[in-house]
Amino acid sequence: MAGYTDVCFAGRLLVGCIAFAALGFVTANARSDEVGQLTRQIEAFKTAGKYDDAIIAAERRAKLVEKRSGSSSAQTASALQEWSDLLAGENRHTEALPIVRRVLAIREQALGNHRDT
Repeated sequence: MAGYTDVCFAGRLLVGCIAFAALGFVTANARSDEVGQLTRQIEAFKTAGKYDDAIIAAERRAKLVEKRSGSSSAQTASALQEWSDLLAGENRHTEALPIVRRVLAIREQALGNHRDT
């Protein structure tokens, strides 16, 4: 009977692992859907001339992308760039500047700093 118990345990363990992996997939898809939804909202707000709302959505999107992709990813740099562009477009340069500096640092890290050339 010990063999049967081991097989049952292994089966339950396998089912548990599959369920856990599926949960991770669903969570990742939900985040991806949220990023897509925020992207669509940003575009809709810009089209409607609601730039303050677009800025808020862009900030949320940038933070979500950073959480998902990491603080030094190209996706994070792009999301931060869009947020800073919206801020600068509304003459909120003081708020945009530190974000632009982060974008630059991420891109320099990815590409290398070639100021000597």
